[in-house]
Amino acid sequence: MNKIKSEFIGGKGRFVSGLIIGMFIAGGVAVAAIPSTTTGKITACYATSGANKGALRVIDTDANEKCKSGEKQIAWTSNGLRFRGAWSSSASYVIDDVVVHNGSSYIALAATKNVQPPSAGKWTLMAAAGQDGEDGVDGVDGVNGEDGVDGVDGVDAAMVVADQSCEAPYRVIGYNSQGTIMCDKPVDTDGDTYVVDLWNTDPSLVSEDCNDSNDSIYPGASEVPNDSIDQDCDGNDVVIVCDDGDPYTYDYLTGSLCFTFPQDADVDTDGSFAYTAIGGYPDCDDTDPNINPSAYDFPWDGIDQNCDGTDNQLDCDDRDPYTYDYFSYDQCQYIAQDADVDSDGSSADRPYGGYPDCDDTDPNINPWAYDAPWDGIDQNCDGMDAMPE
Repeated sequence: MNKIKSEFIGGKGRFVSGLIIGMFIAGGVAVAAIPSTTTGKITACYATSGANKGALRVIDTDANEKCKSGEKQIAWTSNGLRFRGAWSSSASYVIDDVVVHNGSSYIALAATKNVQPPSAGKWTLMAAAGQDGEDGVDGVDGVNGEDGVDGVDGVDAAMVVADQSCEAPYRVIGYNSQGTIMCDKPVDTDGDTYVVDLWNTDPSLVSEDCNDSNDSIYPGASEVPNDSIDQDCDGNDVVIVCDDGDPYTYDYLTGSLCFTFPQDADVDTDGSFAYTAIGGYPDCDDTDPNINPSAYDFPWDGIDQNCDGTDNQLDCDDRDPYTYDYFSYDQCQYIAQDADVDSDGSSADRPYGGYPDCDDTDPNINPWAYDAPWDGIDQNCDGMDAMPE
């Protein structure tokens, strides 16, 4: 193992440093990764106590070496910024490597390969490409020769504006051509005022634009049904099915509404049509062939067979003892009966004016009764009151 050891004596202190240059192993050669291929820095342990206090010991962090108890770790860039020329997709870069790409210069923030600058977390802008400078002065004419070639345009390097920062929670992702920082804020490409948070840096944005290239698509937009497009960003297109298979109506879709047109249907084939199964017109029940406007409405059965709006409710028995009333279909039949209500031995077909009992409510009035004169009553039903001389 080769070492270079230096001692610096000045005042009352002593500084000792050891720098590992290389290491040889039987069967091959292993070179210590100093500076680190990951960070590009040299790391050392400074003894703060003990017999070696003040001594500086360089360690290989790529080999997972660490400082011991009583030592303080320090690190520094071996050569500062290292210019690597034009960026190449095949080259490997470490922290503080500087490259030129598209006229601008960039500093590596981390070890990287085939990551084109600028790239957040990998490269940061050092100097942006400037505007072309003025043309150089023409060369002096040679003697009996041609004019000198114009000088090459100078390239101005834009200064990076210092002391800039992004408003939380946004981060710096690079610099523009004027040296102003660019932050990872949400963008609104289509100008519909609804944004897309490309870097997911703002947790307050619960509703983002699901299509930032179309200003008619955003959260809360009007949804056009059945077009396979999610206009309102809810994750689904609105699908409306209007035809319910009802034989009494024809339904179809226009826009976002269903329109229903009545159709005449005679489902029960009773010769009467309707546009609904129950409650249609003129057939109020197109599921029962015994119910239609021409059907007979049976009284007192609670069913409106003839679709007139009510059940037939006929009352033929008027409790008159002089007639017999009965129901025949939808009519009342009246048959006269002889009755002797007053039990005087004479019957009649009605209370007053009947025959032969002209007053079947009074037993003292009948064809055989005595007709008291001059009392204004026809007790014997001969048609007049007795009036003797």
